[in-house]
Amino acid sequence: MKSWRGLLRKEWMMLRRSVTILAILSILIVLVGPSVVGQLFDVPGEYAAHAFILGGTWIGFQLFLGVSILFMSLGNELKRPDIWLHSPISMYGLTGAKVAFAAIVTAGSMVWSGMLLGIAFILSGEGGSISFENGVLPLLNTICALFLRSLFIMGVGFFFWSVYQVLRSRYGSFLSTIMTYIVLALSMVVWEKLRVTGIFEPLKTFMPVKWTDVDFYQESHSYFLAGLIPGSVIFSVGGLLLYGAVTVASFMAGSVLFEKKVRL
Repeated sequence: MKSWRGLLRKEWMMLRRSVTILAILSILIVLVGPSVVGQLFDVPGEYAAHAFILGGTWIGFQLFLGVSILFMSLGNELKRPDIWLHSPISMYGLTGAKVAFAAIVTAGSMVWSGMLLGIAFILSGEGGSISFENGVLPLLNTICALFLRSLFIMGVGFFFWSVYQVLRSRYGSFLSTIMTYIVLALSMVVWEKLRVTGIFEPLKTFMPVKWTDVDFYQESHSYFLAGLIPGSVIFSVGGLLLYGAVTVASFMAGSVLFEKKVRL
């Protein structure tokens, strides 16, 4: 337990500046952004409407925050591969700490952005007109759903990042980039063919879990994000098992490949 605390503290010391910038950027986008959009660009609409669009979009984009934080941390560590070779902690433990820190930052940033969105509605005078069932609950529902999806993206992203790093050690940046894209494209083709067959559909829709039927993302406000969380379902038990297995397998395979990269 002490070693994990030490690893997480190390991650914080290494990335605290980036996390602080992220928190400030959230303030600027959610609280200041609506006024800038309305006044500087003369976009019609009230402050609350602009805040909902900007804040909701910002929270949606944080779907990729975890994998970005993980890549930043791993990139910093690649400068000193000897640390990994001489560490008494296993590769699973070292990468696991980085994944845990990236997940904590992602969850914290999403909640922080949601709180700022609530503050924006209070400042606009619209806060009292929105009920808990139609405001807070859909937001919490969306944050939980996005967070789970971000873990899947993090796992798959880490695997392909590790593939790229191993190939780069052998073939250089140019060829390894092409080869990684080929592996990624083939994987997407296989995944899509399996999806089209509907073989996983009964499992993905088994025992859906959601807190509300109200959609946070609606086409009238967030066209590109409207289909991100179909039916406001946070997850299904079957889907959690399926995507959870893929996520864990991706992290484990990525850790093995990354260890090979460190030892090359």
